Amino acid sequence: MAKTSAYPTRIAGARVDQTSTTCSSKASLLTTLPTRSPTLCTSWDFFKIIMAMVSERQTDAMPSMRLPLYSNITFTTPTRHPLSASGSCSALASAILARGTSKPVPELSGPELSPRRVAFRLEVESTAILPPRLPPFISTVRPNSPVLDLEPGFGALREPLLKPIGLMRALEYADAPRENFAELWFTRNRFGQEPYEFPTVFSYFLPEYIPSSAPASSASHVSPESMLLDMPSSIDMLNGLFSLVKYGLTDCYSGSGFSQYPGYGSCNDNGLYERASGVMEWLPLSTNVTDFIDEYATLLTAGRLSPESREKIREIHDAELYNTECSQASAYRQKDYRGFLNVTKKGFECQKWTEQTPNAHTRTPERYPDAGLGDHNYCRNPDGRSGGAYCYVNSAETDRDYCDVPTCGDEHSARRLALQAILTTPEFHSTAPIKPAANKDRPAPTAAAPSGNEYKAVVYLFFSGGADTFNMMPPYPGACPAENDLYAKYKAIRGNVALTMEGPDGLNGTADDLHQLPVTGNPSNCSAFGLHQNLGFLKDHDQEEALLVANTGLLLKPVDKSNYKKETPTQIFAHNSMQKESKSLDLENEIRGTGIIGRIADSMNSNGYNCGTYSISGNQIALVGEPGVSPSPIILSKSGLKEFDPQSSSKDLARLVSDKYGMSEVIRSLNNATSADSNFFGETWSLKLTEAMDQYAEIYNALESTYVPSGFPDTGLAEQLRMVTQLMQSRAERGKDRDVFYVDIGGWDTHSYVLDELIGNFGNVNAAIEAFVNEVKTLGLWQSTTLMQLSEFARTLDPNSGPQGDGTGAGSDHGWGGNNFIISGALKGKQILGEYPTDFTEEGERALSRGRLIPKTPWDAVFNGVAEWFGVPSSELDKVMPHRKNFMPPLNDENLLFDKNTLYR
Repeated sequence: MAKTSAYPTRIAGARVDQTSTTCSSKASLLTTLPTRSPTLCTSWDFFKIIMAMVSERQTDAMPSMRLPLYSNITFTTPTRHPLSASGSCSALASAILARGTSKPVPELSGPELSPRRVAFRLEVESTAILPPRLPPFISTVRPNSPVLDLEPGFGALREPLLKPIGLMRALEYADAPRENFAELWFTRNRFGQEPYEFPTVFSYFLPEYIPSSAPASSASHVSPESMLLDMPSSIDMLNGLFSLVKYGLTDCYSGSGFSQYPGYGSCNDNGLYERASGVMEWLPLSTNVTDFIDEYATLLTAGRLSPESREKIREIHDAELYNTECSQASAYRQKDYRGFLNVTKKGFECQKWTEQTPNAHTRTPERYPDAGLGDHNYCRNPDGRSGGAYCYVNSAETDRDYCDVPTCGDEHSARRLALQAILTTPEFHSTAPIKPAANKDRPAPTAAAPSGNEYKAVVYLFFSGGADTFNMMPPYPGACPAENDLYAKYKAIRGNVALTMEGPDGLNGTADDLHQLPVTGNPSNCSAFGLHQNLGFLKDHDQEEALLVANTGLLLKPVDKSNYKKETPTQIFAHNSMQKESKSLDLENEIRGTGIIGRIADSMNSNGYNCGTYSISGNQIALVGEPGVSPSPIILSKSGLKEFDPQSSSKDLARLVSDKYGMSEVIRSLNNATSADSNFFGETWSLKLTEAMDQYAEIYNALESTYVPSGFPDTGLAEQLRMVTQLMQSRAERGKDRDVFYVDIGGWDTHSYVLDELIGNFGNVNAAIEAFVNEVKTLGLWQSTTLMQLSEFARTLDPNSGPQGDGTGAGSDHGWGGNNFIISGALKGKQILGEYPTDFTEEGERALSRGRLIPKTPWDAVFNGVAEWFGVPSSELDKVMPHRKNFMPPLNDENLLFDKNTLYR
């Protein structure tokens, strides 16, 4: 797995001097418009507004070019164009777009602006992330198609990285004078994506990915971009977008912004941008709230923003602008406050100004007739105290206390709040309009109550990339009968990638290159097997709490060389298909779109348990259950959760005016239920976002009550497992008696330097698991926890051919059957289950070319015993594991499944 880059996303650009042919280097995406008459619209202004919409649609469409462009805007001679009723360039652009193709565009005439200069400007705007896909001079452009906009499956979600870039382009981001680049830091950690760094060879998205909920799921409609619509990424994305609006490009409030090294100064939502390394300079041309919301909608959503959402955003703007629960900034010490706040900063209830108990005073309505006093207990400042509005309190602890009265917003703060609201809408995050459902709210979540059952947890650890597990558990020298010397056979086929005890070819050239695992009862008649030297933690347990399973893998039914292709309906040696099917374990799609862990959780939740599903590594099909049976899987980052919207622009409105103006409620209002024929992708954003807000409310407070364990290494897997232990601590607060967790570690696709890669990978796994087990024991939950390890496939035993210099001759290719381990405080250890192959060559019963092995034991065998231990009723095991029946009588002569009595004490 690629590591997150230590370098930021740099956005370079240039400013075009519109009065000459020269260009000055400038680190901004878009720059301020020239001074203009309010009744004149230059074609350059007009072109820039149109191109913001076009650039958005084209960039979003790049992966598949799903969004065609249509013609109805013509640039002839670039000019100044006198406006009539339109009033602004944006209004003119909106009118033209709304007109469709039925009417011509007014001819523009005036000072020459050559196509070459327009092309240069477009090229500059495109350098932020991707090369332009538009012709160098746009003569005809239209970003919307009225016919296709009616199709629910048309469009796409926007990729995360394009959202801040699009916002900065549209609203004319410009750097502070001291800056040379606009830098977005650690974007992969913040919202899941960054340029030039990919987690796997498939980049950030699988082309066949279907979201786990929303209409796209029931329609089996792919939406690769929705892979990154998880709770921490959505929260971080909104935090970053809000921060851009409130503070400019900064690191304000624990890194909620996208910057790492901004300027100096305070983080205040006052329009001064003291700490910013750059700001968005564009301001609406109109001061009318309806008009400037339309302008924002044109620039940021290509006009898609629904009338209902525009009205809600106008209401939020007006609530901020005309709020009476505040004091004007120009007022002397809040003497103007006439609101209804009657609780002090320290939480005391105010005493009426007409009363003298419990605290006597001289600030009466009679002495201060113009101070807003009366037969009430609202905060006031009749005598101009320096601390602002105050009141006498109904307490003997103190006589008076100051009140937390906010400063009133102005037109600029109201606009910033309205802009933040627009940035939460589905029209901004997708490329198609939505149809709100009339008077229909999304159902509120219900808190789970503990059932009183004992707690159990399953941790699903995935080695992503196809781990070379025959070098995790190879034969041990001298441990097998001479007539079946497995180690000699292993060494013969593995060649220069074999683990040896002979020195130069070994790991360290010592007798400790392989740990020895004594076993009994294995069909190979070997007394022991080897264990990679860097998995000492498993060895230290002497397998009392660990067992291994030999030659296991994805199977629909028992197969051999004669029928494996026909009877295994997937691309056996392909990463994407094998990862998906390994996590689903439903090759015939009996319960389409679900995963093995999700179906286990469904069974538990249907049988009187409260089971939570959590991924610490993004959206995973393994955790997806049937719609409506279990709560949606919760996705967390390994570092936990950041505070949502710190220092919210709407906090005082929510506190003093109405809860509906709190940002969380604003988001719900703008992402409410949509009609049945609304666009799939907008609904996917809205549903996933509201789910994320619900999950955030549940998890943030629960995690606040936990301690952060120490002793975990600073590695990705260790941090994921540390988060698992924090969630286990909070089981009572979350109301859970069962939990399933998904964690993973990449870097196993070892086409080169396999020995070196395994040293590092197994070392990281060993240290992470050791810390995890020690912490779970501290929590007293080790007897109630099972960790099971899988990978999509193993590797070829025969190494790759190629020059040794680039490592390809010391690597291995995609295989199939491999070895896996399980650990738990409740296991029957000292076992190697399954059947270890006895011949690795093509003459062997289960060996294909180059030592690719056909699995004998299905993964269903292990899940069968784990599911029974977890509490899945026997009557539901076939539903949880649709392949299960194929590996036991009467469909198979031999029972290849393990029950809980085989695995557990």
